Amino acid sequence: ADRNVWDALFKEGTEKIALISWTRGLVAHHPWFGVGRGAFETAFPAYRGDQGHHVYQFAENFVMQWCSEWGIPVSLAALLGLGWMLRPARLGLSRSPLAFATGVGIFTLLLQNLLDLGLEVASISIPLFALLGALWARNAADNPSSSVRPSWLGQPGVAFAGAGGAVWLGALLMGPHTAISDRRAVADAYHALPVNESQDASSARAALQDELRLATRRHPADPFLPLIGALDARLSGKNPLPWVSRAIERDPMGGRPYLVLAEVLAKRGVKDQALLSIRQAVEREEALMRVGVPLALRVTRDAVELQRAAPA
Repeated sequence: ADRNVWDALFKEGTEKIALISWTRGLVAHHPWFGVGRGAFETAFPAYRGDQGHHVYQFAENFVMQWCSEWGIPVSLAALLGLGWMLRPARLGLSRSPLAFATGVGIFTLLLQNLLDLGLEVASISIPLFALLGALWARNAADNPSSSVRPSWLGQPGVAFAGAGGAVWLGALLMGPHTAISDRRAVADAYHALPVNESQDASSARAALQDELRLATRRHPADPFLPLIGALDARLSGKNPLPWVSRAIERDPMGGRPYLVLAEVLAKRGVKDQALLSIRQAVEREEALMRVGVPLALRVTRDAVELQRAAPA
């Protein structure tokens, strides 16, 4: 491994540690109920500390992931409850070398998930749950006094199966509208807009607005959706600034909303603010330089004024 490999490995490790610290702001603003299960990806951009055009799907720490999505009270209750129900004595880890080795593996996996979240991946979590269930059932069979007593709902497994079946049926009927799929649907609808205004353009724009409205209701904190709204408003002659403001509010470290803002300001003849917005866009995403430089040259050809658009 050369120096570039080691630098990349070190950068990835330090980014995951920084990601945990950035998540504290999200948890602090939503301590009681969290942002909702699955909403970390769309709510977190407002709290990240790095620049660029990317998103984080997870907090890379299962404790912070739970606290951000479920809230602190539910997460604390879950950690204490699971810790008590799945304690080594309940799992019978001291009854055989195989059970002990399995417990060490489970503990190692949980320890690793404090810095590299893999429990969200089904191929990792399903074997974990299967091992926990096997240890619990084996110990209960060998030690009947430690078996679970039926609750007033009957066997706990029946209640959990019924609840899981209801959730699964609801997801099947509503459809899996993830943030990724909704972003892709909105982007496809935007790219399907015709260049010239026509009857087809009106219907295509109506389809885009329908997709945008539904996606925004599902993911109100997503910064990508108002960015598309700003681009659509600019094409249709409407005011894109409310959309741009929302996109910057939800992801202040992203560069593309600032670039759209610069284009709007340049079109309106607001030279100084347009150049400043170009600088903010390029500082946050270096790849935007290929678009920002021609835009700055369209705003002014004065060398002193162009320096306002150049990063330090």
